[in-house]
Amino acid sequence: VCNPKLENISALTGAMMDQAHSMQTKATGESPLLKLIYGLFMNPFQALAVGHFLSVIVFSILLGLAARAMLDTDSDSNTRDAVALVLRVFGGIQQIIFRIVDWVMRYFPIGIFALTLTCFASYGMVLLNSYFQIALSVIIGILLISVRYLFRDPSLRLVMLLLILNCLIPFYPINKRFNAGV
Repeated sequence: VCNPKLENISALTGAMMDQAHSMQTKATGESPLLKLIYGLFMNPFQALAVGHFLSVIVFSILLGLAARAMLDTDSDSNTRDAVALVLRVFGGIQQIIFRIVDWVMRYFPIGIFALTLTCFASYGMVLLNSYFQIALSVIIGILLISVRYLFRDPSLRLVMLLLILNCLIPFYPINKRFNAGV
């Protein structure tokens, strides 16, 4: 459908939308594999809005492959410059997002500390038992994983032994205080 003057565009888009809707309704009665395949290729902004991240990943991969192919094979220098500019813009956006993540990671412990203080101020020392259970569960989980890998891979034995000792360090001062009668 070639329409350079964009005549009767609303009728054309309406017909195309009807076709797309009929293709989508056909896919709902198909097998799960066909649903997956049909779900891979959708509008990336719509996919972001509804949470279909697999479609976004497929779009990103195709966008990267197309950009790389255009940089490598296109003979027009204007096209190559435009693609390089788009890639530089995406690189800049990536650096901005990394900076935001760096700020969040830098100030995240302060926020968690403030949240913990707020919880203790609201509910008192009753929460201490819950926090201790969570910390103990994490430490036991790390110990179990490290013991599993301690016997599996001999090259990691020293690292796993240090990890086990690191998990046991918080309990040393507690036991020392209890034994001293403090």
